[in-house]
This record gives sequence, structure tokens and C-alpha cells, in this order.
Amino acid sequence: MAKKAKEEKLPGSLYQRNGRWWWSVRLPGEETFRGRPLIPVGGQYAYRGDRAVAVEIAKALLHEAIFKSSPQNHIKLDGTIAGLVRAYIIHADDTYRKPDGSKTVYTIEIRESLQLLVGYCGILPVEEFTPYKLKEFREYMAKLMRETGKGDKKKTTRRYCLRSVNKKITIVKAMFRWAVEEGHVHPSTYHGLQAIRSLREGQYGLVNYSPVEPVEEKYMLAILPYTTQVLADMVQLQYLTGMRNIELTGMKPCYVDMENCDGVWLYNVPQIYNKNARHGEKHKRIVPIGPKAQVILRKYLFRDKNSFCFSPRDSERQRLAEKHKNRITPMNQGNKPKEGNVPNVGDKYDSASYGKAIKYAIKAANKDGQEIPEWTVYQLRHSAATNIAEELGLDVARAVLGHRSLKITEIYAKEDIKKIAQKYKQIG
Repeated sequence: MAKKAKEEKLPGSLYQRNGRWWWSVRLPGEETFRGRPLIPVGGQYAYRGDRAVAVEIAKALLHEAIFKSSPQNHIKLDGTIAGLVRAYIIHADDTYRKPDGSKTVYTIEIRESLQLLVGYCGILPVEEFTPYKLKEFREYMAKLMRETGKGDKKKTTRRYCLRSVNKKITIVKAMFRWAVEEGHVHPSTYHGLQAIRSLREGQYGLVNYSPVEPVEEKYMLAILPYTTQVLADMVQLQYLTGMRNIELTGMKPCYVDMENCDGVWLYNVPQIYNKNARHGEKHKRIVPIGPKAQVILRKYLFRDKNSFCFSPRDSERQRLAEKHKNRITPMNQGNKPKEGNVPNVGDKYDSASYGKAIKYAIKAANKDGQEIPEWTVYQLRHSAATNIAEELGLDVARAVLGHRSLKITEIYAKEDIKKIAQKYKQIG
């Protein structure tokens, strides 16, 4: 069993000048050592105080040099883990992009994983990163803890689940594989890391998080009076169709085919919102919209074909109109209602703002005496999966939800899409 993991010290050396902390270091991408003042965020001068705080400021500078600096001189590696991470981050930012050119979510996962690695052994020479060192790093991640909840509900839990730890180790291995391809690391280093297998459930006390449960229909319906009509329609549409959040919020009238599939509309998800776009054209994402969902969606299609169906501005107008309807203050007193566009409100929801709005509705319902357990909008997709699988079978559910597999590819072939449409009529 690996020994207890210990965090490595910072590169370079910390020293005091006139009572203030400085750091002599050669950061990744630099050719020489130089002293730099450790200035806290929002400060003007080098920090004067506890050494532990100075260390944290130095760590922040190191992370900024690796994860936020420009790609200039990135080919010059200094032979450390931190230098290799910096080069790989630049490569990942350039490689993992959506069709519109923006970075994918995978780049965020890469950064999170490699920030942990830099914090653990950033100054270690690359050739000394052995399989045993990878096991120590894995144990270090497995034992990280975090506090959740507030007040009486506050508790300490594992920071990462089993799946997360294994995924982060896979990302570290992927970095070394890339380094071998580019000639930065000897092949034997990566070959040795491949010997480290994934953790099994129970090792280091790690388990996977509980699977996401579907939302019961009664809880979904219970929050609708506590939100706007736009958000209520989004919730019901997602409950019926099983769309991903990004697919729902990115829907436009021009993406919906209302004519070519025997009474069932087809939402052709653009590649920018298609989770599997990187796998090629054969993984096109098509969402069938049956009769029940059509009733909800129809009124949002009679607008500019390139505008978003579900707009926060429309939602805010509805909220203000309802607020004005229930106004107690006389009209000749207080603020007057504003006409036209709602200021400081965008024209498109994202997954975060959509989810936050529904959480607010759940809190409002519970404050009003309802007893609704907390749930997230992504659980609506699981509800749809459960309903479709029960009514039409697992294969049709996989196709409708856009999961990747050989069966999905076969179902989404041209000759089969009408079969899905015929079956989908039954449930909406």
C-alpha cells in the first residue's frame, strides 16, 4: 500500500526583504530565476505577515503562470511537471474545441486535474514521475475532504468519488502520452504509468455517487405556479422530450422541422449544442417532438426564425407583469412600470441560469407550505428516459436521448427515423 501522500514544497525559495515576503523562482516558460514580491490580491505591496499566507500567494502565482499565461515560448520546457502541464494546457486549449471555436467542457476537467498535480508535485522532474509517484498522487486525491451544508446540516465528506479519481488519473496519463508523441518524455515513462489500473469500489473508502433519480411528475407540476410561463413550458418540454439543458436553451424555430415526419416534429440540434459533435456527422442529434410537446412549443415558433425560443427577457416581462398585476401601491405613487425591453437581461438562458431559476421556484413553493424535495433540471431528462423506456423500450429511449452506441447509430439511420416518429406519437 502506498505511503501517506504529502504535498511537495514550492519551487524556488521564499525570503523576506524589509519584513516583506519575496519569492525567487523560475516559473514555467522563463529562462532564469528572478525575485518577485508576493503581493496579495487587491494589494499594492509585498505581503508582511505569516509565512503560510505567503506560500498560498506563491501557489496562486505558480498556477497563474501555468494555466493563464500566453502560449509564447511554450516549446521551451524546464523539465518539471509544472512545465509539462503548462505545455499540455496550451495544447488542450487548442485541440478540444467546439465547432464554433469555443473550448469544450473537457478542457475544464483537464485544468482541474492538472492543478491538483501541480500542487502535489509541480517541481518534480518529469523523469522522476514513476508509477509509484502516480499511486501516491492518486491516494492524495482519494483522501481529500470537503465540508458541505450549513449549520446543523454541515458535514465532512470525500471531495471526489471513485469515478472522479479514476478520470483524473486518466487525464494525467493522457498528458504523458501526448508528451511522448511530442518527444518531451521518454516512452518508458508513459509505459510505466500504464501499469497503474483504475481503483475499484471500496479502495481508500471511495464509492461512486448515487445515480441521478428521475423527478416525480407531481413534484414537477407543483413548482409551475411559482415560476413564469416561459420557465414552466421549458420544464414540461424537457420532461416530455428528455432534451439536454443546452439543447433546450439553444432551441430556435429554424432548427425545428414541422413537416417531414408524419405529424411528429424533429428538432435538428445544431452541432454547437450537440454533445457528441466531435464524433462526426453520423452522430447527428435529432429530438422527436410529439403531440403533447407540440402544444407547449407551438407558440414559441411564431417568432423570428433565428431568435431563441425561450428568452429570459420574455420571462422577466411576465414576472414584472404579474408583479404589476398584484401591485398594492397606487399608480400615482411609487415607481411606474417600464415599457419596452427589460434592461440587463439577456436573450438566451444557459444551463446555469435555467437551473438557478428552477431552484428558486422550488424554494418559493416550499416557503408557501409545499413539501417538495430539491431536484435539478437535469433530472427531468432522467424522468423522460424512464417514461420512454417503460412505454417504448430501451432502444428507442437511447435513440431519443442521443446516447452513443452502435444501436443508436442504426436507429438514427434515415430509413428508421420514421419508425421512431410513429412510436413517439403515443407519448408526446
